[in-house]
Amino acid sequence: MKKIKFILLMSIILNSCQFPKTIDESSLKRIEEKPDNSELYGTWELDSFSYDYVSKTYSNNNDFDIVLNINQDNSFLLKNMPFYDNFGVQKYTKLTTIDGNWILKQSFNKKYWELKLDYLIYEKTKSMILMLFNKKDTGLVIWKFIGDPDMGKRLLFEKV
Repeated sequence: MKKIKFILLMSIILNSCQFPKTIDESSLKRIEEKPDNSELYGTWELDSFSYDYVSKTYSNNNDFDIVLNINQDNSFLLKNMPFYDNFGVQKYTKLTTIDGNWILKQSFNKKYWELKLDYLIYEKTKSMILMLFNKKDTGLVIWKFIGDPDMGKRLLFEKV
C-alpha cells in the first residue's frame, strides 16, 4: 500500500511541473548560436502578458512603460523595471530605472546564449541574467522568469 501511495505521490509531483500555456512552447527555441551584437541593439518592450502581470503586482503605478534600451557601446538603460525575489514576490514598492553594462555570455551548461546586465542599485552592484529565445514569427526575444519557471510568470521583451 505504501508503494502505491509513493508512486501516486511521485506521479502527481512530476505531472504538476508542467509549464502553463501562457505562450505556445513550440514557438520558442533557446538561442544556441551566439547572436550578432547588432541583433540586440535598440529598444525592447514588454509583451502584453508580461505587462498585465506587472500591472497587477505594481498596482500603485497607473501608467508606465517598461523599456530596455541596448546600446552599441555595451551600455543599457532599463526603464521602470519591476524587481521580484527568487520566489516571485515583489521586492520594491516602486518600479526602478537602472543602467549599466551588458555582455553576451554562454549559459552555465555552455549550450545556450544569455544576456547579462551589470548595474548598480541602492549602492550595490548586481547582475541580471536574461535568456535569449527565437520566437516563431517574431524573431529574437529576451526572457526573464519571475519566481518558479513552472508558474509561467515572466517578463518577455520584444524588439520595437
